[in-house]
Amino acid sequence: ESCKHMIVKMDCGLLRASVHCFLGHTKYYRYNKSTLSRTSSRSVCRLVMASSSNPHQHATSRVEIIAVGPHKCETIRLRPSNVNDTHINSKRIVIVPGNPGIVEYYEDFAAALWDRLEGEVDVVCLGLVGHAGRRGLFPKGKVWTMHDQVDHVRQYLSEHCADVNSVQLVGHSIGAYFALEGLRKHPNLVQNVVGVYPYLTNNPQSEEQRFCKFLVNNRVVVFIVAVLADLIGRVHLALRRFLLLGLTESFLMGPKAASLTAVAMTRYDAVQNMCHMGRTELDFLDQPPDWELLEAYAERVSFVFNKANDYWAPLWLKKDIEARLPMLNTYLDPEYDHMFCCSEQGSKDIARLLGEVVLPAQQINSLLLIPKPRSS
Repeated sequence: ESCKHMIVKMDCGLLRASVHCFLGHTKYYRYNKSTLSRTSSRSVCRLVMASSSNPHQHATSRVEIIAVGPHKCETIRLRPSNVNDTHINSKRIVIVPGNPGIVEYYEDFAAALWDRLEGEVDVVCLGLVGHAGRRGLFPKGKVWTMHDQVDHVRQYLSEHCADVNSVQLVGHSIGAYFALEGLRKHPNLVQNVVGVYPYLTNNPQSEEQRFCKFLVNNRVVVFIVAVLADLIGRVHLALRRFLLLGLTESFLMGPKAASLTAVAMTRYDAVQNMCHMGRTELDFLDQPPDWELLEAYAERVSFVFNKANDYWAPLWLKKDIEARLPMLNTYLDPEYDHMFCCSEQGSKDIARLLGEVVLPAQQINSLLLIPKPRSS
């Protein structure tokens, strides 16, 4: 039972997918400086939305293997089928996942974001090195740290985005940290960064996070969980799904995320990489956020936070950012838990928030760079 909790309780596992379904009337986002509250379609105050997509364009995506530096990784790329590469290369959004950094967890989110932007932007989800939905892509027994992932994101920008006019990075959880490091390294290429439920520093108020740190630093427990996961991965897929049914249903995973978990996370190396990267995250981020970096690029960075029980992106961090850096836009989405991408509806709603509010506001900031008044 403790082995099951180890996988579930970690941010480092997209397995913690406590997602609430999107119910009720058609909803719109109402923007105010630091919050986004939802209001029904009957409300007088609402944001007028554009059409969700161009009916003549269709997203075409598939998992592709690319080389980044000395390693290979998985990516998902969505592009309009009726435009040429020259048009696509004018602007690109790169989604940087959390831990585990398996692109297929973000497939619905990437497609929904592409759709919200009406197919005018090249959308790429960059898999983390050592994290993949298939076997045999990486050397057996090799593990990667969070610092390796920083280098991986930077190398991708150098090698694969040199011909792109502007790049927007969307980082989820620890992916927000990687995206900020990409901005630090390539400030002329990266136009702006959006952190969705950003994990930038440890939360000393969270007992759950301390428990996660204890677990991932216990090599014996990690080994046992990895062996058990690998044993489950050797049985028929239908039996794997049955064995994990209680876990996936308890955490409200959508069918695609549940099936992916049964395939991608039932491998020894997958669990070891997830836990090793989580160990380096929890050890290294036991310090304040990089306020100097955030201040230097405040007009080009936005963060989306969620309800108060997200111990990876707590609301006290949101308040600290607003107090120190009023020029940095923050938003509050009270609907979803940390692992929004494990739900199809959660992916669509967060994509709607980014596509219709966050990214347009950030583009205005980046182009005009009008400083907002600082509080006294």
